[in-house]
Amino acid sequence: MYIKGEDRQISKILNSAFYHIPTFQRPYSWSKENIKELWNDVLGNGEENYFLGTMVVYRDGRNRYGIVDGQQRLTTITMMLAAIRNRLNSNRNENLAKGVHNLIEKPDIDNVLTFVVQTETSYPYFQQHIQRFGSPNFSGRLGKEEGTVKIAFELIVELLGEYLDSQIEMPGFNREEEENVLKSIRDKFLNATVIFIELDSIGDAYLIFETLNARGMPLDAADLVKNHLTRYLSNQNPKLDEVKDAWNTIKSNTEISKLKLDVNSFVLHFWISSNPYLTGKKLFKAVQDKISCFETARDLLNRLEYESKIYKKISNPESVEWSKEDSSIKESLNGLVNVFNVTQPHPFVLAVLAEYERRNIKSKLAKKSISLIERYHFASTALCSVKSSGGVSKMYASQAKAFRDAEGTNSKGVIVSKLEEKLLEKLPSREEFRSRFKDLEYSSANTKQKKTVRYILQKVLTELRPESCFDFESMTIEHLFPESRKMQGFQSIGNLLLLPAKLNNENLGNKPIRDKLTSLSSFPEFLDPSLKGEVSTFDIEKRSDTLCRILEKWVYGKLE
Repeated sequence: MYIKGEDRQISKILNSAFYHIPTFQRPYSWSKENIKELWNDVLGNGEENYFLGTMVVYRDGRNRYGIVDGQQRLTTITMMLAAIRNRLNSNRNENLAKGVHNLIEKPDIDNVLTFVVQTETSYPYFQQHIQRFGSPNFSGRLGKEEGTVKIAFELIVELLGEYLDSQIEMPGFNREEEENVLKSIRDKFLNATVIFIELDSIGDAYLIFETLNARGMPLDAADLVKNHLTRYLSNQNPKLDEVKDAWNTIKSNTEISKLKLDVNSFVLHFWISSNPYLTGKKLFKAVQDKISCFETARDLLNRLEYESKIYKKISNPESVEWSKEDSSIKESLNGLVNVFNVTQPHPFVLAVLAEYERRNIKSKLAKKSISLIERYHFASTALCSVKSSGGVSKMYASQAKAFRDAEGTNSKGVIVSKLEEKLLEKLPSREEFRSRFKDLEYSSANTKQKKTVRYILQKVLTELRPESCFDFESMTIEHLFPESRKMQGFQSIGNLLLLPAKLNNENLGNKPIRDKLTSLSSFPEFLDPSLKGEVSTFDIEKRSDTLCRILEKWVYGKLE
C-alpha cells in the first residue's frame, strides 16, 4: 500500500485539485454542535494555522481525488466560504466575492466550470443553493441529507452574522470595516492545516475507510456494510453504480421515521433473521467474516435490495398495495406497527413474508404466523404494558433463522408452533388481561388510549363477522351514553361503539341511549350480543365483560 503524507493548508487543497465524495461515504451528518465547535475553534484560536486533523484521499484521475476521511469538514468549510462570499456580494464587494467563489467553483483542464467539492447524495440543494454563485435555478422537495445541509448552512449564516455583530461593538469598528473582518474570517479557515494523506488506489481507500471508522464520529454499521460490498463489486463495475443504485433503493424502502427505523435497523434485522443473533455493534464484523468475494457480495446486495421492499410492507403497511387474500396480514401488521409500535418481531415477520413472497409457504401459514404475534403483542404490549426484554428480540431472531433454514412447509410449520409455545409462556395471566381491559377509556378529552380502543372495536367486529368486509377508515367511535351527560362510566370501553360516520351523524348524534339502540337495531351488522337485548337492560359494565370475553377468546383460545 502506497501512502504519502504532508502538512497542507485548506487554501492549497481547494486551489490545487477537485474532490469527489465516493458512494461508500456516509451522507453529510454534522450536527449544530459539530459546526459550532469548528467555527469557535478556528476563529477563537490564537494560532494562525489551526490544525484540523487528517484528510485522507485517493487519486482518481488527473487533478481529482476521492475523499476517504475529512469530507464532513471539507463540506462544512465549503459552506462557510459560500456564506462569506454571499455576505461580501451583498455588501457590493464583488471582486472579493468572486475571489472566494474561485475556491468553490473553477475551470477544469477543459476550461469547464466545475465545483471543487463534488457530491451526489446532497444533489441538487448543495450545488444549487450553496455552491452556486447567484440565485438557484432549481427548487423542489428536499431529501433527508439535503435537509441536514440546509440546516447546517442556515446555522453558518447565523454564526457569521452574530460574529460580525459582535465586532461592531468593538471600539473604533464601523460597517465600512466589515470587509476586513470577512477577509480575516476567510483567511483563518484557508490557513487552517491538515495532514493530507494520499493513497494510490481505491482498493487502499476501502481498507483505510474501515480502519478510520474507529476515529472521530463512528460510522453506522450500514455505512460499513455498504463500503464492504463496494470493495468487492467495484472491480466489476468501476463506476460503483450497482451498489449506489441498490443502496439508494434500500435506504428509500427502510427509512420509516414514525418507528425510528432506518437502513441500519433493516440491515441488522435482515442479518439476524438469517444468521446467529448479534447486536448492532458486532454486525459489521460478522458481515466482514462471511462476505469475502464477488459472488457473496453480489448475493448479499441482491437479497438486501429484494427484502428491503418487504421490510417496507412490514413497517409501513399502508404505503403499498395488498391483495384481497392478504388483507388480514395487512391488518395484523397495522396493529403491530401503528397501534402497538413494536419492531422486535421484525426479523421473524421478515423471514415469514420473504418465504411467502418466494412462494415457499402457503398463505395460511403466513397469516397464522403473523396473527399469533399480533395477538401476543396486543395482550402483552398494548393492553398490559409488559416491559419487553432483550430475550424477546433474541427469541424472534432465532426463530426467524430456524424458519428460513427449515426445508418444506411442514418443517416451517413446526417452527411456528414452537414460537407459539414460547409466546404462550410469556402471556400475561387472564386475570391481568381482564383487569386491564376494563380500565380502557376514551372520550374527546381523554384520547391517550384511542388507538387501542379503536383497534379493539375493529377486532370485535371482525371476530363476530369474519365474512363481512368493513370500511374501517370511514368509521368513528360513538359513545352510547352521550359524552355531554358525563355520567359515570361514559368513557369506558363498554360505552363505546364503532360505526360508520354517516350513520353516527344522521341517526344517532346526541340522542338518549334508548333512542340510539332503537335506531341501531336496523343495523345489526355493527352490534355485538350485548346490544341486541332489551333496551332497558343495557349496562356499561356488562357490555365491557362481553367485549372482554370476545377478545380473550381471540388471544388465549388460539394460543392455548
